[in-house]
This record gives sequence, structure tokens and C-alpha cells, in this order.
Amino acid sequence: MSSRDKNQELINRLMRPELKLATVSGVVTTRPDTIKEFDLRVPAVEVITTKSYQLEPNPGNPEPVIVEEAVGNFGNSVGLRNPGMETGLAELRKLRAAHSMRALMNVSISGSTPEEFAQLAVGFEEVADILELNLSCPHAAEGYGMSIGTDPELVAQYVAAVRAVSDCLVFPKLTPNVDNIGTIARAAVEAGADGICAINTVGPRLFIEPHTGKPVLRNNRGNRGGMSGRWIADVARQKIAQIRLAVGPDIPILGIGGVESGEDVRRLLEAGANVVGIGSVFARVDPKNWSGFTNALIQDAAQNGDSAKEFVSERRVMEYRPFKIKRRESGGHGTVLLELDGKLDYQSSQFAFIWHPEVGEKPFSIAKNDPLSFFIKERGPVSGTLCALEPGETVYVRGVYGRAAPLSNKKHVYVLAGGTGIAVVPQLAKELAAKEAAVHVVYATSHKSDILVPEGIEDHARLDIVPDDGLLARAVGFWQHTVEENAVPQADLAVYTIGPPDFMRRTVETALELGAEAHSIFISVETATHCGVGLCGECECGGKLTCQEGTFFTKQFLDEQEIKIADLPSHEHHNQDSSPSKRLLYL
Repeated sequence: MSSRDKNQELINRLMRPELKLATVSGVVTTRPDTIKEFDLRVPAVEVITTKSYQLEPNPGNPEPVIVEEAVGNFGNSVGLRNPGMETGLAELRKLRAAHSMRALMNVSISGSTPEEFAQLAVGFEEVADILELNLSCPHAAEGYGMSIGTDPELVAQYVAAVRAVSDCLVFPKLTPNVDNIGTIARAAVEAGADGICAINTVGPRLFIEPHTGKPVLRNNRGNRGGMSGRWIADVARQKIAQIRLAVGPDIPILGIGGVESGEDVRRLLEAGANVVGIGSVFARVDPKNWSGFTNALIQDAAQNGDSAKEFVSERRVMEYRPFKIKRRESGGHGTVLLELDGKLDYQSSQFAFIWHPEVGEKPFSIAKNDPLSFFIKERGPVSGTLCALEPGETVYVRGVYGRAAPLSNKKHVYVLAGGTGIAVVPQLAKELAAKEAAVHVVYATSHKSDILVPEGIEDHARLDIVPDDGLLARAVGFWQHTVEENAVPQADLAVYTIGPPDFMRRTVETALELGAEAHSIFISVETATHCGVGLCGECECGGKLTCQEGTFFTKQFLDEQEIKIADLPSHEHHNQDSSPSKRLLYL
């Protein structure tokens, strides 16, 4: 089939009258395994959109990158975080080679010149069904995004540059922050665009935290971010209607903006969209309900129903609460225990974000509920600032996030923790003991003095503290000897491991030697978490979002997903200020 015939077939598919949904760039489907997850189990989504890729890696903006001003009203300033074309293309090639896509792949690209867009298009067209040109991001660096998309002549120039080098379908993504979006859309089509994607976020604007009067987002664009979610639904409908009027009936439009109900879907279709994109609402939908929610959207849109609302939370998911520091205790190697003047109900392995105005936020495991306590190790600007705070000063906490750790039914449960991973243990030991397990905790530390241990572990478990003295395997060897000495039956053995990657690797290897079953070995996979609510997608592990679905995975699951942990950052998810550059490697 020729490229022209293939493209016409794809356009016909997009223009069919049946209701079709899409994911949107930068939301949820930002990693290959999440793309695969949607393709396999969310059939209502027929277009899956990647994050926006650039030629070179872009670390994006520092956290916070997403804010929720009211229920369903979000602001974001991710800053086009992406691994660059070389890595991104390799990942998508691998995905395409291993998995036959049901949905169309919409690859978003972002450059600062027509030549950059052309280079990106040539690179990514082999893995794309559609190339989405990001001409509209309101918080990108100068020369990117919205600085291009507000000028119809510039838009035409950029589209023409891509059209000249690529036979792939080309859909520029347009900004709503113009008076003449119809003129811009028409210019794009006349320059060779096959369709239009709209709208991107509205704004940018400042988002002020009410307790402090300080901006929440952090970037070099005045700390401003784009508006997304329910408060832009009307703007999206208006702009899409203007685009349809300008380009006529034969150009496919992927309509985006504020969709969370069947009525929202229907209104975008009535405005002129052929495919409806779903974005920020995923922060309020549990991943286990992705399929049910999207199916309900289509059913509600067709039948004027409202069943989709059953899947959407009506609570605010990103609200900060002020807490005063009640007690601060320092331990060895830059570790600090912060005890706050309040409580926060949580389950084992759940976590919260701590925000300090004008410095930033990071996620931390909760060590204790009442009083609310965190273990923090100084690793960068945010954690360093928090470690230096004194009693009486105020921090701001949001959460909790994640899901309770899966609890083994085995009679003998060993928990091996290293470093700040010990913060997870008190609640985990309590929950395991409640299932009448004999719980034994082995805590590996890198030093002998000033050891901080959370309260409550010994209420539910035997605790042994093993300084490693530079020998990482010392604690693992101690544990192995204990299991062998006590002649623990293989069928009764379960193991949980939390901490540095090499420590966890050695623990897992030893557990297998001792005869533990792969489904009874639980590994704390601490990938980077930037938002905590399932939008940025960066915490993905095997298609699961750890910020929503929990951080503990069995050895069996990791083997099935061919996921490797040997190079995993050291408990980064909760205590490291810089995002990891490496992903999961094989165990």
C-alpha cells in the first residue's frame, strides 16, 4: 500500500461517525509500557498520544509541575520533559517491534525551528501513524510551543517544512490563546496539514497557594502554567467550532479540553471534533477503572447518560495542608526525622509530597501517622532545605498517594530495608502482623552511630540493625543465616525488600537461593514521581503507575514484564532531588 493510500485509510478511520477517544500529549501515556497498557485494555481509546519529543533530552521544570486550584481545575508546567529523539525513538521502535498496536500512534514532536521539526519528523515517522506538531505549549522555553503557534505565517512555515520531508499524517496542535484560531488552522491545512489537534492548555497564568500567597509552579517563564481540566471546557468547544468553520467538513479534528463526562464528549463532537481527547480527568480516575470510565464516556455521549461520573473522584487530589514542625532529630549521614504537629491517615508504602515555598516539593514515605513523621536524607535543594528546618517552622503537605503494599499470607515474613527505606517498615510490619505472620525486620545501615529508627517496628516485629561497614551484603548474609538457622520452610517464606538497588538485588538473589517463590518476593520499585496523581506518567513500571497503584511488585511480575532493577536509583522515588536518568534494568 502506498503512503498516500495508507494515509487516506487512516483519515477515513478518523472520520468514521463512531465515537472515538484519544489520550493527549504529556498525560499518562508518556512511557512505552503505558502506551501498551492502554492499547491492550482500554479499547475505547483509538488514538494514543506520546509525550512531546525534542532533539535533545530535556529535564523539564522542577517540581511542582502540576497544581489543582479546585476540584478538576489543573495548572501544569511540566516544561516538555522528555528523553530526546535518540532515546525516545529507540523506545518506540522497541515497542512497535514487540507489540502490534490496535490504536493509532500519535507521536508528538517539538522543535524551535522548521529544520528541527523536519529532523524530528524524519526520525519518528517510522513509528508514527500521526505526527503531532506541538506549536502550542504555553510554558515551553522561548522559541518553542506557543511562541510559534500564535502566528499563522509561522505555523504554515513549520507545517510546510514537515510536509516536505515526511509522508506521515501531520496534525499541528494549536493554542487557544489567540483570537484567530480558525485563520491559523486554515493556514496549517493550506500548508499541508492533514488534520488539526486542539486545544492545548489555556494561559499561562499564576497559581497562588492560599496559605502562603506564593506561586506553586516553578519555571523561568514567571512561574506560570497552562490551565487544563474542567475550567477550559467551554473555551475548547468555542475554539473547535471556529476551526471546523475555517477548515470545512473534510479535515479530521482531534478535539481536547476539559472532557470528563459523556456530555462533554458530545458537545465537542457537535462543535466539530471527530476524535475526543481525554487528559487531566485521569488524575481523578483510578487506573483500574480506565476501561470502565472510557467505555462509559462513549455510552453516555450516545445515550445522554451520566454513568461515567461514578468513576470520577469529586475530591481535590492536590491540596496542600500546613503543618508545623514539632520535633527534628538528626541522624548519621545527613538523615533527619521530621515530626509534624498533626496526623495523616495512610497505609503501608503510601507517601506524601512536602512542599516548601520557592524551593519546591518532593515525595517522601510516611514513617508514622500520629504525629505525622518523615525520614529525610539530604540529597539536594529541597531535601536540604527540609533537613535544615527547625521546630516551629511550617511545611506544606499534600497526599496521601499510592496504594497499600500487597500483604503476603505466608507464616514467616522477612523485611529487609536499607537507608531511608526503613520509613516504610513500621506500617508494613503492623499490617503483616495483623495477618498473624511472624515478622522479622533486618535494617541495613551504612554506619554504626546516630542510627535513626522509626518508632513502632518492635511492637509488631523482631528488629535487627546491621551496620554494613562498607560491605553491602553484610545484612543480607545475616538474614540468610537467620533463615537457615531457624529452618524456615520454603513454602512458609515471604520476603519484602526496600532500599538501594544493589541491596535489593542481593536480597532477591538470596531469597531465591533459600527457596522463596517469585510471587512471594516483594520489591519496592521506586521510580521517579513528579505529580503523584497519575498525569505525568513518569513513575510507570510495567504499565503500572506507582503513584496510583503502589510501589511493591513481585519478582514474578517483574520477570513477566522483563523489568530489571539492578540500576534502579537509591530509594529515589521518595528522597532524591534529581530525577533519575536511567530506567529499570534487568535483575
